[in-house]
Amino acid sequence: GMFPWVSNWSQSISRAHSMGFGRARFDFSWNSIEQQQGVYNFSLFDQIYNTLAQNGMKPIFIMDYNNKLYAPSVSGGQPGVSTASDRAAFARFANAAAAHYKGKGVIWEIWNEPDLTQFWAPTPNPTDYAALAQAALGAIRSADPSAYVVTGGLSHPYWDSTYTKQAMAAGLLKGFNAFSIHDYDAPNPHESVNPPNYGPENQEAWFNTFRQWMSQYNGGQVLPIVNTEYAATPSNLSRVTSNTLDYAAKLNVRLSLDDYYSGVYISAVYGMNSGDQYRLDQNNQVTSALTYTNTLLANYVGDNVNYGSNMRAILFHNPSTNQQIIAWWSTSGQQTVRFPSPISIQGAYNVYGQQVANAGTITSFTGSTLGGPVFFVLASGSPSPSPTPAPVPAPVPAPAPVPAPVPAPAPAPVPVPVPAPAPAPAPAPVPAPVPAPVPAPVPAPVPAPAPGVPATPSNLTAVPYATKTPYFTNRSIKLTWRDNANNEYYYEVWRSIYPSSGFSRIQIVGANATTATDNLWSTPMTTPLYYMVRAVNGTGGSAFSNVVKVNPF
Repeated sequence: GMFPWVSNWSQSISRAHSMGFGRARFDFSWNSIEQQQGVYNFSLFDQIYNTLAQNGMKPIFIMDYNNKLYAPSVSGGQPGVSTASDRAAFARFANAAAAHYKGKGVIWEIWNEPDLTQFWAPTPNPTDYAALAQAALGAIRSADPSAYVVTGGLSHPYWDSTYTKQAMAAGLLKGFNAFSIHDYDAPNPHESVNPPNYGPENQEAWFNTFRQWMSQYNGGQVLPIVNTEYAATPSNLSRVTSNTLDYAAKLNVRLSLDDYYSGVYISAVYGMNSGDQYRLDQNNQVTSALTYTNTLLANYVGDNVNYGSNMRAILFHNPSTNQQIIAWWSTSGQQTVRFPSPISIQGAYNVYGQQVANAGTITSFTGSTLGGPVFFVLASGSPSPSPTPAPVPAPVPAPAPVPAPVPAPAPAPVPVPVPAPAPAPAPAPVPAPVPAPVPAPVPAPVPAPAPGVPATPSNLTAVPYATKTPYFTNRSIKLTWRDNANNEYYYEVWRSIYPSSGFSRIQIVGANATTATDNLWSTPMTTPLYYMVRAVNGTGGSAFSNVVKVNPF
C-alpha cells in the first residue's frame, strides 16, 4: 500500500496505481467530515473511493484526530480524546462512516500514532486511547459486523514498550482484526553505529515480541500484525553511501520483502507527497524500485527458504502460471548463496529490473547489502529448488508485568512515513456452499518431547470454505488440531505449496489454541496447499504435527 495526502489525492492515486500498489492509506478526518454536530459529509472521500476503485485499488481509511466541535484546541499537537462525551461523539462518527461504506472493502484504522504528542496532545495516554479504540470498534461492528478494523499504528511500538504494553493491558486488542505498527525503528541504518549491518531484519525478533505481548495481554489471542507506515529515508544515509537514493530504494524493497518473510502481509510505504523527504512523488530510484518489485511479484504467493545465515530468501509462486521467482538478499555485507542443487534461470535482476546474471544454470550467487535484493526468475519447466523451512526467530522471554499507566513525556516526533501489495480483506461476505472437508491422515505416534519443549500437536485437519460477494469469491481454510501441550507460549501455523518442503510460518495463535484460519481472500487457488502446526515456548519448538493437504476449490 501507499500513504498519500488528501490534499493531492487524485495525482497520488494515479502515481500509486502506476507503481503497482493495491491500497492507498488516507487520513479520514473527523473534523472535515462532521462540521455540524450529527451531520456527516463523506463527499470528498466518496470521490477518493471511486477513483481508487476505477484504478483497481482499495482504501485504508484512518479515522483520526479530534473535532473542534467537541474538544478545545491544545498546544503541541492534535488534542487527544479523554472524556466520555468526546468518545461517544467519535463513536457516532465511526458508526456513520462504517454504515456509509459497508461492504466496500475498506480497512478502518483507528487513529494515527496515538503514542506521539503531535497526534495525542498534551500527553499520550495508552488507557484513554484503548478506551477510544474500543468505543470506535463497537460502533463500527454495529453498523458493519464484517468490517476489517485495525488498531492505530504506533510510531515506536518496540522502543516505547511501556506505552504498547499498557495499551494492550487496558484492553486495546479485543475484537480487532489486526495490530498496527509503523516500522521506522528497523529500516534506517543511519541510526546505528554500524549502518550496513543494521536493517529491516531486526524487526523479525520484534514481531515475535509483539506476538508474545498480545498472547499475554489478550487472553492468549495473537492478532495478525500490519505495517501501515514504513520508509527507509534517503536523508541521512550518507554514512553508508554517497548514493543515498539508490540505497533508500534497496532498503524499501528489502523492508517490504522482510515484512512478507515475517508474516506481515499488509504494509504501506510513506509517502506520495510533493516535496516530501521520501520523494516518492518524483521519478527516481525509489519509485523505480518499488514499481519494478510490485509489478514483478503481482499475483504471487511465497514461502520462506533457508539458504544459510546472514541472508533471507522467499520462493514466490504464481498459482495461475506456475512461474517461480526466488527473492534473495544479504542482511550483512557481502554474502554468497549456494543453492542446494543447480537451478535453471531465465535471468537474475536487481530491484530496478537490471539484469545481474544471465540465463542458464547456476549453483551460487554473490551479492551484498548495498547491492540490494536480487530476483532469480526460474526457467519454465525447471525443477523446484526444493527449499527447506526457514529459521524462525527465537521466542522471547515472557515480558515483565505492565507498570501502572503514568503519563510520560512523549517521544520526539519522527517524520510520518507507509510493502508489498497484500490481499484485500473481503467486504460483506455472503455464505456459499461449503466444500467437503479434506480428510487428514491418522498421524503416526511421535517421540516424547525433550524436557521443557512443548508436546507435539496432533490430529490436524483442514476444512476449506468459500464466501461469495457480487464481485469475487473469498476462500478460507479452517485448521483444527489437538492441543497436547501444557507449557506452550503459542502455536505456529506453517504452509507450503509442496508436500514435504518449502514450508513457511504464516500465522501465530495463542497458547491453548486448537484452531486457526488461513484467509486466502480472493487470491485464485490453482495448486494444492499443505499445512502443519507446532507448539513453541521459551525452550524451543515441538516437532511438527501431521501434514494436511487442501486441493484447489
